[in-house]
Amino acid sequence: MTRKLAIGIIGLALLVIFSVASAKISPYIEDPAAEWGDLESPFLVWNATAVVAHYGRLGTYGDMDAFSFEFNSNVENWPIELAVPICGSHFKDVYPSAALVGPGLEIPAEGSLPFELPEGMGAQIFVNEHNDSRSGSDNMFAIDAYRPSTFQTDIPEAGMYTLVIWEPEGNVGAYVVGTGLNYDQFEPRTDSAIDAAFNELFSGLWMQQDCNAPVAAQSCPLTVNEGGTLADIPQTVERAKVGEGFVLTGDVRDATTCLPIEDAQVTYWLVNESGEYDADHEGMASTNAQGAYRIESNRPGSYGPEAHIHLAVSAPGYETVITVYILQSNDESSANFLLALNPE
Repeated sequence: MTRKLAIGIIGLALLVIFSVASAKISPYIEDPAAEWGDLESPFLVWNATAVVAHYGRLGTYGDMDAFSFEFNSNVENWPIELAVPICGSHFKDVYPSAALVGPGLEIPAEGSLPFELPEGMGAQIFVNEHNDSRSGSDNMFAIDAYRPSTFQTDIPEAGMYTLVIWEPEGNVGAYVVGTGLNYDQFEPRTDSAIDAAFNELFSGLWMQQDCNAPVAAQSCPLTVNEGGTLADIPQTVERAKVGEGFVLTGDVRDATTCLPIEDAQVTYWLVNESGEYDADHEGMASTNAQGAYRIESNRPGSYGPEAHIHLAVSAPGYETVITVYILQSNDESSANFLLALNPE
């Protein structure tokens, strides 16, 4: 027998649950093997006005999820609910933001979005405020949530709109987003598909995180200083992007505890396409609350036998490390590099 999830749209945001007596929907769970797309390839929501809840995860620094909706006419006070599940301490620093992109919306200030707006489109931005609010429910479908927020916006005209979800500081974690005005409207889904969604929901598998696991990594061997001296570190500006085509991400951790180090400085420099060092190919990025960093550049050219990126990592109370990431044969457009510092 098909089960439906009891929800409401102005209350407990994590499962977008209002009360058992209000309305019912069936949940949608992100498949790690077929993630919800970005602005260029969004996941199509079957109905723009039906109450729908999507349970997803921003799994990497800079990850975005996007959902498209087709409206047949303008709509007033279209609601959006956004929250983060409580899962030990794993997602406590996750503050996802959202933007509705579409026709008839105003163009936001330059730099306020992590993506380029399509021509002829505007956007309404919804910011999840940094606070410690949380909610829970005693009904069997609810999960405790951090920072449940409800937003409303007007859909000014008929057309396709896209809701984009991202974490401004690059923190990773699970989230739930609920949209829609009309209850008791359901996409035709098989019982097996709905049962599978509920199984993931109730088991917590949808979060892709063991909530009982420690925040510290299991292993973080000390990064050995092998890239030169302090005099070799360029005095550069704070910027995480000096080109495009290659992304290096990773974590900076305490080598003795494996705990993440927030606000560590990762200075980087590499050669340009001609194999020469210049000021346009150096910068500095800071780690977020989860100790993660992300830098973007052209694919490094070769200076010597191997393509590489120089990195200098420093943080208050830790010894500075100068090292180098050597690109591997399978590092076509991205790579991940763990850096572990020794306390002073």
